[in-house]
Amino acid sequence: MVLNTLVFSASHLLAPVPVPGVLANPAVFAGMQAAVLASTIAALTWVGGLFGGTARLRDMALLLIWMQALRVLAQALMALVLPLAPVLGTGVFMAITGLGLWILLNFIDEAHGLGSLLKAGAVAGLGLLAMAFALSIVLALAGVDPNGMAMNV
Repeated sequence: MVLNTLVFSASHLLAPVPVPGVLANPAVFAGMQAAVLASTIAALTWVGGLFGGTARLRDMALLLIWMQALRVLAQALMALVLPLAPVLGTGVFMAITGLGLWILLNFIDEAHGLGSLLKAGAVAGLGLLAMAFALSIVLALAGVDPNGMAMNV
């Protein structure tokens, strides 16, 4: 997460793009990433169990932390390619997204022992919906305004 935050912040220094509200602060960005990662780990473990999967929180955490490491490499590649060749950067982004999804589905399938990428896709889709729902409730209770990404205290 720290490396993701550094690459994210550095890419915005190189090619300034408006960042919504509190996400402009690297500490807040890292905290949000930690919350999303932790809730994704829990959601994918829980939903996978509903599909007969056997992964534990530790298994899913290890796989998703590996995904974060791969994401750092992808962000660094995009930070280099986009300023030099925006059209090529778009193609690279699409390829990285597809490859990342394929890796994620295989990770979920292996961790849970589902035996099917289709089941892994269902676990990923439902797990991400569960994660988004849970985070939206937590952020609403914390007073985060979704329009301005600012804290209402």
